Amino acid sequence: FNPSNMKKNLTWLFFASFFLYQPLMAQFNYWISDPSQRGPTPVAGIDEAFFTLEPKGAYTELGIYLVFSAGESEYLFEPNASLELIYEFSLPEEAMVTDSWLWVEDEIIRAKILDRWLASTIYEGIVNRRQDPSLLIKESATQYRLQVYPLPNGFSRKVKITAMVPNEWTETDVFTAIMPEFIAYAPVVPDLRLEVIVPPAGPLPQLISHPSVTFVKTGVSGEKDVYGAQLPAALLRERKP
Repeated sequence: FNPSNMKKNLTWLFFASFFLYQPLMAQFNYWISDPSQRGPTPVAGIDEAFFTLEPKGAYTELGIYLVFSAGESEYLFEPNASLELIYEFSLPEEAMVTDSWLWVEDEIIRAKILDRWLASTIYEGIVNRRQDPSLLIKESATQYRLQVYPLPNGFSRKVKITAMVPNEWTETDVFTAIMPEFIAYAPVVPDLRLEVIVPPAGPLPQLISHPSVTFVKTGVSGEKDVYGAQLPAALLRERKP
């Protein structure tokens, strides 16, 4: 194992005193299907992507906002088909997913934490009744799977996942790494909007791997400063296999 090779494959975000490593054997897959019949399972489209990061001691609170659609695969399904989204992703073993949210029209609904068997049973029952469930399962120490239904063909669904991810410290700095694989395998990769919330009077956040991407102060949140930046899709597409 060569740590220098792993560092080349990460997008580094530098705070004043902040590093999050990419989990080994990471898997990022996302696809759609029609649960009412056997058929194609193309890669899901990601229309929008927005990450928020706020350092909190030994961890950073990472908010992952994604908008999914059938994208370029709409023609593979009936115009009125109710599709299901499957989204598999990895986090470091020390990370903790704290909540999952699903937008239902203009309302955002927070998921309940349940026993896996009970949650799966409820989810399948709601799918059979053609209602609006989502299900987030921890498959292993590092692997997660999110299921959302329905994803109406020709429309989109918005989700949010919140996780606490571990930081790595030096004597003077703290680092975290953004994992572009969360969206980089989509057929059409969107720009990634970033928002970083940090204590006031500190140095500007920086993307070490892409110094041309600059952060600009966009406001305040309580007593903390908020900085925003946009990671262009062209840089994210570099991560495709």
